Amino acid sequence: MLRKSPLGIAINSLGEIAVTSYGDGIIILYHSGSFKCILKDAPKNIKDIASTPDDRFVMEGDKAILSYDNNGHRTSTNLIRNIKKNKHVSPKVIASDSKGHIIIGLDSHVISMHTADGALVKQFDTGSRPLSIAVTSKCQLAISFADNYVALLDYDGNKIKDLETPPDVKKWFPVYICCSTSHEIFVENYGAPKAIYKYTSDGEYIGCVTTEVSVPFGIALTEDGQELHIAEYTDCVIKVFKRP
Repeated sequence: MLRKSPLGIAINSLGEIAVTSYGDGIIILYHSGSFKCILKDAPKNIKDIASTPDDRFVMEGDKAILSYDNNGHRTSTNLIRNIKKNKHVSPKVIASDSKGHIIIGLDSHVISMHTADGALVKQFDTGSRPLSIAVTSKCQLAISFADNYVALLDYDGNKIKDLETPPDVKKWFPVYICCSTSHEIFVENYGAPKAIYKYTSDGEYIGCVTTEVSVPFGIALTEDGQELHIAEYTDCVIKVFKRP
């Protein structure tokens, strides 16, 4: 059991698990679940975190993105600074793709894309506030929005498809998303029922993975796609499901 309620979760290629916690810092666990280290001087109450191809962990800061190695040491003071000049715009959700690009959802409607060293590639407006971002095996963006829908977008911000609401859902409130390298998208419903649903990388509905969750927050897959990890906020645990 974790000391604090987990919020975000990311898994690197070594199977190490970074967990952000409410009212606490960020810890790294070995694949077995045993404690490895604390991210030194990491901000508290970080909601989202991502792993990069070189096994760094990146996360939101105050109008900046912070980067740490897998031993808990900060690798940059501010990887990306001054994301937007508007003082009301800060990074809220984050993802990384296979080429090391860092994709950031701001607390406006903007997606900001950067190289691995932080240089700006592009920004585009989605028209709605993003809640979670994941990159599919086809290098498309799977994004959940505050307007209670999930969409596939290309890297220029063009909408490819809206994901359909699962047939058994009474209240659709999709929040966290993750993608596998084997062409799948996993979406967590925070509505009713609370559950994890699976789609193809083209956005076609496959089915329900599990309803054995209580108050799920972050979700992440191991690199081989064989384990789905779910951060359970109330229970202060990480649940692991074998090959969904």
